[in-house]
Amino acid sequence: MKLASWKISIPLLLPTPIATAKAFVSSIGNAKIMGASRWSIFCNIVIQGSLPDVLVGAGLAIGSGGMSVI
Repeated sequence: MKLASWKISIPLLLPTPIATAKAFVSSIGNAKIMGASRWSIFCNIVIQGSLPDVLVGAGLAIGSGGMSVI
């Protein structure tokens, strides 16, 4: 059962920091110059930029978890 938990957690945890780091630094800098708050930068740039990679990681985690159970 431990193998199944590792097969699920690794594909989910790896893309998340990579996707967050890919948030466009220039977009964040431009938003700061225009006076955006930290919360609006987080919601509008960081989350929207990293969400596709996080969802791909979740799909891989669900798929590999299902295969390890079967």
